[in-house]
Amino acid sequence: GLLTYDLQTTQSWLDPFRGTDMTAEKEHAKVEMGEPDGLRQVTGVYGQTNFYTGYLKEWKAGRGKFLELLKQLTGSMEFLQSDIYNEEQELNGLKAALAHEQAQLTDEVTELDEALANYDEFRKEKERLKKVIESLKTKIAESKNLLTDLEQVLQQAVLMYKKAKATLVSEHAAGKDGLLSLSQVHI
Repeated sequence: GLLTYDLQTTQSWLDPFRGTDMTAEKEHAKVEMGEPDGLRQVTGVYGQTNFYTGYLKEWKAGRGKFLELLKQLTGSMEFLQSDIYNEEQELNGLKAALAHEQAQLTDEVTELDEALANYDEFRKEKERLKKVIESLKTKIAESKNLLTDLEQVLQQAVLMYKKAKATLVSEHAAGKDGLLSLSQVHI
C-alpha cells in the first residue's frame, strides 16, 4: 500500500513529461517545427520558474517569439546570400568587360604609336586619334571607378552578412547554454 504509493510517486519524477499531456511523439513533432530538443521535458518540473516562463516558453512553436525571429533572420540571411551571389556575378561581368576594354585600349594605343611614327603623313589623323585615346582613357577610368564602387558595396554586404551570422550563432549559443545548464540541474 503506502510503500507502493511512495515508490510510484518517486518513479513519476523520472518521467520527463511529468504533469503534462506531452508524449515523445508529440515532442518529436514540436522539434520538427523548430523547438529546441528537450524543451517540453522540463515543463512539468520547471514550468513555474522565472527562467521557464520568461525565456524558455518563448521557444515554443506557435507561441514563442524566438522561432519567428529565427525564421526572419534565416530569411534575411538567405536574401543577403542571394544578393551577394548576384553582386559577385555582376562584378565578374564588369571585370570581364573591363579586361576587354583594356585589351582594346592596348590595341588602339599600339595603332596610335604606329600612326604617330608616320606623323608627317598623318597630321590630321593624329588629332582625331588623340581624341579617341582620351575618350577611351576616360571610359576606362569610369569603368575602374564603377568596379571599385561595386567591390566596396560587395565587401560591405559580406561584412553585414558575416556580422548577422555571428550574432545569430552567439545568440543561439547563449540560449543553448541556458538549456544545457537547466538539463544539468535536471540530472
